[in-house]
Amino acid sequence: MALVFALLLASALSVGGESTQPWFVSVYKPEFNVNAYASLDLDMREIESLAVTGNKQDLLTIWDVYSGADGDSGGSGITLEDLADVSFGELDGSETLKLYKDFYGTAEYSDKWLRAALNGESTESFSNGKADFTKLDLKGRSAAVQHGIRAMAIWGHIVGLVEKTAERCDGTRGNSVEQKMLDRAVALYVGSTARESGAGGHLLYTLANEECYHFGRCKKGEEAPVNKYIMDKFAKVKLYLDIGGCSNLKNDARDIKSLMTVPLIQAASRAMYTIDKEDSTDGALQGEAAAYAAALLPLIHQCGAGNSKIIEADMLPGKSVSGSYEVVKAAFERCYEKLGVSCEDVGGLVDFSKKQYKRGAQACGGVMPGQGVIEGFVGSFPAQSPTPESQKSQPYQPAAPTSGKAQ
Repeated sequence: MALVFALLLASALSVGGESTQPWFVSVYKPEFNVNAYASLDLDMREIESLAVTGNKQDLLTIWDVYSGADGDSGGSGITLEDLADVSFGELDGSETLKLYKDFYGTAEYSDKWLRAALNGESTESFSNGKADFTKLDLKGRSAAVQHGIRAMAIWGHIVGLVEKTAERCDGTRGNSVEQKMLDRAVALYVGSTARESGAGGHLLYTLANEECYHFGRCKKGEEAPVNKYIMDKFAKVKLYLDIGGCSNLKNDARDIKSLMTVPLIQAASRAMYTIDKEDSTDGALQGEAAAYAAALLPLIHQCGAGNSKIIEADMLPGKSVSGSYEVVKAAFERCYEKLGVSCEDVGGLVDFSKKQYKRGAQACGGVMPGQGVIEGFVGSFPAQSPTPESQKSQPYQPAAPTSGKAQ
């Protein structure tokens, strides 16, 4: 079935494809056939179904899907493992990938982290953020691999592609190299099965929609505001490439990266809240917390080594069961300005039965849920951590595209 779907998608994503096109072509029409990237969400769908079992054979099968050893990469020829290899020339020079390489001490940080989770080993060779997967059970390791692929390998590859698109822009109209990289980034972000309504999908676009609901930024099944902004940004960058305008591309790349960080923060926070405040000992949640922590650590470290040490001490494998949600939340919030996100972008964890924020999980800056998201919302508990004035700013607002070449 995966191969049949991939063949249909290949036709749809070719210029001139019609009825089977994924929805994102209505707001961003790729110039190149990006089936090889969009259809990777089929592999993620299979991995998600395998991860919930928590048995060794399914964990090994997850790895076969990740590496392409199962012989079926959705018919695309590209594997999820390929995305974890950021050492090859196409992404060389990405500012963010260099940051991750310097923090972990290797350009293969994603693949090595995922292999350690698979085998129940430690990333002892890392310079920072060392994870000991002997502390997690099979269910936790399966979840770590599942969420780590999306949060580390896929997230990093998309950001690298976008940053390289901006860096390589030289004012030549319709430059095919940059356009191809941008097309791949969009396909990897949304995938082939997500829908404009916010439903469906298995990649980062879908993660943002899911977390948006839990954090009171949108209704269940709606498109997250950050996704609307990201798709707007992708379309703007494509327009700039079409007209040979490079002057704003680095700012746009930075905005996309910042907005893509929001669901990582939300997912990490929600897992930590459930473990700490709801006394969950579920191994899968521990693996999930470890994956999103690992994905965020280099960015948090850039904000301050003390903050990253808090995340390491409270969220890495074996740490979250004794970690503090309040301490982690405060560390994240201290870094919002550096990360380029706001209190309103992230929101707060909602208790829908009581129509209020969960105790201690309110949005910083006095931010309430999005308008119309929760009828009869009754407010929140007092803030648990101080909120700098800089965090009270408005969320990112997309600007109208402008034309003109770089000076």
